[in-house]
Amino acid sequence: SEISQYLQCAAVMLSVGYCFRIGIHTKVDIFYGGFSLRKRMLVEIFSGLFAFCSSIPIVWYGAIIGWNSFTAGERSSSADQLPLWPSVMSVPIGAFFLGLQGLISVWQNLISLRNQHKKSSGEKLP
Repeated sequence: SEISQYLQCAAVMLSVGYCFRIGIHTKVDIFYGGFSLRKRMLVEIFSGLFAFCSSIPIVWYGAIIGWNSFTAGERSSSADQLPLWPSVMSVPIGAFFLGLQGLISVWQNLISLRNQHKKSSGEKLP
């Protein structure tokens, strides 16, 4: 039914940041599993930057489209006449959470990389 499609859209978009957080997003484990800890951290940094950068236009344009849908009072063409803006707004909100989690991942891996470097070089940690 139509409402289940809207709920599915919201569930997918609002959970994508959480999936990134707990590490169940798509990875090629055949390569990733064989990487050293340092290389895995670098891959996670790149993934986080990619998630953040790709979420920016989705948040920006998705918010514009969602706002326009809300102000225009767009409704579905079915007999239920459901408002469209809640499912439309789940896209930029989910992308915002993904981008935020991408930044958090970058920050955490940079700190871990720095600490690993200090441990291996014999410096004292703060």
